[in-house]
Amino acid sequence: MGGVMFGDYEPEDAWHPHDPRPVLVINLFRRVALLDGFADHAVRRMDELDEIAGRLEAWRRGHDDRTARQEERARQLLEDLAWVRSI
Repeated sequence: MGGVMFGDYEPEDAWHPHDPRPVLVINLFRRVALLDGFADHAVRRMDELDEIAGRLEAWRRGHDDRTARQEERARQLLEDLAWVRSI
């Protein structure tokens, strides 16, 4: 993971691509929760990775006033979501 540094500890700081898959999924839920404001683990209606992707897409559609930090978070989340889907 690279990119812009924003200072405070954030869930992205704990991301390690070789952690066990359940740990990676929990990390992704924590990160999307920082964007959409919902609980880390919302009621699951679908595959957990599809849920994360859906929440991220809904957030992007609903927020035209995104900050640089939110944009960076969303970009990293998409990259890491693709990684978890590939393992």
